[in-house]
Amino acid sequence: MFFTPWLRSFSRRIRFPKRRQKRLSPQQHQKLLHGPIVVSAHAEGLEPRLVLTPPSFVSVTPNGGLFLADGTTLTEMPRELLFQFSPGQTLNTNSFGAIQIYGAGHDGGFRSASTVTDFNSGGNAVLRIGTARLGVAENGTILTVNTSNLGLNGLPTISSGPGTVTLTLNSNATTPTTATGLMNFLQTDTVAKTLLTAELVSGAGGTSLAGITSGTTFTLSGADAASALSAFGAGAGFNLQFQAKAAGTAGNLISLQFVRRDLGSAGATPRNPLITVVGNRIEVTLNNNAATPTRASDLISTLQANAQANALITPSVAFGLNTQTLAAMPDGTVVQLSGADQLLTPGYRNLESGSTRNVIYRFAESLGNDQYRIQVVGAGANPLTNGGGEVVNNSADTRLTFTLDLGAQVTSVVPQPVVRDQIVTVLSAANITDGDVLLIDPGTLTGLGGNLFAFEFDSAGGVRVGNTQISFAAGNTPTQVATNIVNAINGLAGLSGFVTASSSVAGVVTITGNAFDPRVTLSQRIAGLSQAAGGISQRGNLVNVYFNQDTLTNSQATDPRFYQLVDTKGTSSTADDTIRIPTSVVYDNVHNTAVLNFGASLPTATYKLQLGTSQEVDSTLAAAVSLGNLFSNPIAGGHSFATTAFLGDNGAGDVAPAIGGSTG
Repeated sequence: MFFTPWLRSFSRRIRFPKRRQKRLSPQQHQKLLHGPIVVSAHAEGLEPRLVLTPPSFVSVTPNGGLFLADGTTLTEMPRELLFQFSPGQTLNTNSFGAIQIYGAGHDGGFRSASTVTDFNSGGNAVLRIGTARLGVAENGTILTVNTSNLGLNGLPTISSGPGTVTLTLNSNATTPTTATGLMNFLQTDTVAKTLLTAELVSGAGGTSLAGITSGTTFTLSGADAASALSAFGAGAGFNLQFQAKAAGTAGNLISLQFVRRDLGSAGATPRNPLITVVGNRIEVTLNNNAATPTRASDLISTLQANAQANALITPSVAFGLNTQTLAAMPDGTVVQLSGADQLLTPGYRNLESGSTRNVIYRFAESLGNDQYRIQVVGAGANPLTNGGGEVVNNSADTRLTFTLDLGAQVTSVVPQPVVRDQIVTVLSAANITDGDVLLIDPGTLTGLGGNLFAFEFDSAGGVRVGNTQISFAAGNTPTQVATNIVNAINGLAGLSGFVTASSSVAGVVTITGNAFDPRVTLSQRIAGLSQAAGGISQRGNLVNVYFNQDTLTNSQATDPRFYQLVDTKGTSSTADDTIRIPTSVVYDNVHNTAVLNFGASLPTATYKLQLGTSQEVDSTLAAAVSLGNLFSNPIAGGHSFATTAFLGDNGAGDVAPAIGGSTG
């Protein structure tokens, strides 16, 4: 707090009263000029006054830690944060909703209200332009992009109003604004970085953005919501966007799954795809008929007309033409939505005891490995204020980003998992159409880049690129077709070790997962096949380990020595423990799982699973288990007992059992 300026008040207090002027005689004039001058000073006390200054953000501190700086990485989970504001303030507790914390949703970035555009560059540079402030309140912001010759090396300009941002790009023929230039401007300009952000989605940073029509407007949307882009194999000049209707990380579970089929050219809407919604999965069959292929506008209108799909996503053309055909989309393509943020709900957010300016934010739940954004809103609707209604930081937001890295953690262990089969029944080969597709998701998509295995029924001598052939003829028996399905699935190297197929009943194919439930999808309108869930079976030789979203090094994650299954014999003593090491480990860095294979079915016992370096102190000859003398190579018809072997950890450190030896 500071003392008020007092000049105006003082000037009022020293005003002299008006007096009636008198004419002086010459003698009086002379006396006045040469007589003594007496000055009388009288000081009058002034009332104290204070200037009410707006609150300013000072610092944020995790419990038991130091001040958080932007970009800090924490290795210990904070339970609460202490927000400190300038001394002497009395904060308005009703405005504490402006103190916000967002989780990035494990994708390394934050999703504000935004738009995706190529700035009319033909897809040579695709950028996502979004608001600097996070939160659904920013949805509906209108961005206007103008172009103007701002001179050689002229930087863009930016301005804002309520719910609007205007960006002007340099159209100078020699030095137009490029994608990289715009991103740098939005990161470094004092005003611009408080308004907009830019991310290069694809293309070259050196691409000029001056080709956009001046005055183009965008309505920014999708704050905190998951989304996905796809070119549908159409090339760089086209992208469709699918955006989750609801904000939050639940949108990251939404996916679209595509296959192609000749749906014909008859009817009122032959181009419309077929849509089926199963939970958060939208299954789409595109028409690849040469005369009436599905276009972007057809897919959008059909998704909007489907009540279940429309409740999940909003489809739109990000850039390109609505008339773009989608027939080049590979069968089995999965478009997975991602990028959603989570606005954390505090367990407690209020003044620190005895303080009017310090706020405690206590987390309602434990935080996981992720990136987090602290945001103190100081502008727009519902900012943080003091008791006098003055806004924090002179109406400017405060943002800090920190990363929580707790290391890899096991979230759950499933011993001897139970797996459900999938059954495909061949009803009639005559009702199978050339080009029909059977899709298999083995439950682990590491080697697929997220897409599914597509098997295409072929009676005409060829399948689409990327598909595996299942030969058939209209006159085949169901048993013959089933045999061809089994051979195609078991013959695909990519599924080896994950899924097997068998047929013990005429015309019936059983598809069995190794450690996870497989998922089978038939392209729609296949009258000659049916699909249903089958029986269950237990994998007695397996243990499934689930990790958090901290990706492991593959060479270590698949090293059996780092997994010790300890038979405790049902006692608390370690003296009677025995250890089993898996024969192999399959690690999935997409779903963050490791499948431990112990070869034979595990016997009934009380086990505990230890991950990491082994605990036995047997890395020296004195502590290792002696195996006695071993045979060496035959010498002159006899055997030499020249080697004494020991069983213990290897020479690299105590990581796992290995055989070491010493010559005797």
